[in-house]
Amino acid sequence: MAELIFSRRAGMSGFGEYQLVRQAIPLILLISLIGVDQSLIRVSIESGSTSRFVPHTKAAAILGLAWGAIAGFALHKFFRTDPLTTATVTFAPALVAVSELGAAVLRVNRKYAASAVLQQGYRLCAALILLGSMALPNATSSSDGVIALAIGSSIACACGCLALIKNSHTHSSLSRHVYTMGLGFAVSGLPFAAIDWLDQALLSWKFNNLAAGGQYATSKLCIVYPAITLASVLGFTALPEAVRLSKTMSSHALKKTNILSLLALIPLTLIFYIVFLMSDRFLFDTQASPTAALLLAATGSIRVAYVVPSALLGSISSSRRLMRTSTLSLGSIAILAASILLLPIEDSVMLGAASLLFATFFRYLVALVSTHRAIGEVQTRE
Repeated sequence: MAELIFSRRAGMSGFGEYQLVRQAIPLILLISLIGVDQSLIRVSIESGSTSRFVPHTKAAAILGLAWGAIAGFALHKFFRTDPLTTATVTFAPALVAVSELGAAVLRVNRKYAASAVLQQGYRLCAALILLGSMALPNATSSSDGVIALAIGSSIACACGCLALIKNSHTHSSLSRHVYTMGLGFAVSGLPFAAIDWLDQALLSWKFNNLAAGGQYATSKLCIVYPAITLASVLGFTALPEAVRLSKTMSSHALKKTNILSLLALIPLTLIFYIVFLMSDRFLFDTQASPTAALLLAATGSIRVAYVVPSALLGSISSSRRLMRTSTLSLGSIAILAASILLLPIEDSVMLGAASLLFATFFRYLVALVSTHRAIGEVQTRE
């Protein structure tokens, strides 16, 4: 809600620049963590110890700073971002990495509510700061959003440190096993993180206008991001509980659960589309056509349904299958880029919506089929 209001105050061009930073942080974060947050959850539950969190947190923060510097330079070169934006992209991922691993250790201890708040902490803080800045009489610019992200990341980092101190056991050394397993998780999450940033970046580049990316980002924010937030919160409980349940549930029950996620796509799409129609009529005019809105609603439903095969795959698959599946899913990035660059659609919102749906659906099908096969392998071993 704060970002939708901000898009009206800062204009489509200013909002487009802000969103380039906003979506770059999760992408850099994923590359920096290398999946250790999820692999540590699995390893810690299986071993009954959270001793590996602190050393891996330090390593992730250093990687976040290095990758952030590279991303900051790239944004400045290709989109001419100002020094404040470049600095935020450089430092924010390292700060958020600490809060991400603090949220992960809370998930291991089944403190799901606190973990969800902490994991979304930098966004929540940024939203509150944005609302406060827009209440002031001065004009709103993209810099206000970037400053909010920087402050929000700092606050989340402090809370992450506190969670790690209170919930981690005695420190131990870095674990190669955690990185080996985590690499599969990282590559698995890369397609969504990449396409969530690349769609807007490519639209801005193709139409040679940040406003084109900003207009698409507004529609996506209103329709898709409520679904992404719901999927993110569901994911907090899905992975750790799937690790526990996979030891007691039969293979038939696991397969049935996996297929049910596919059947949920139609009702979820209708729900998100109805929510869009209501919000677009009474709250915000996103300027999205009904067809584009329906495509974005379908994308949102897939993101929610994806939680099930993702959690099952992460809980029962071998590192080799996880990596094989993750590598195949990288094709969704190519599908998104090819669709935006080649489809003859002049409306930026419609072009982005169609391209995002193609890429998201491909990613979901890869996970669904791979999970089904992984369950079959478990059944064979039994």
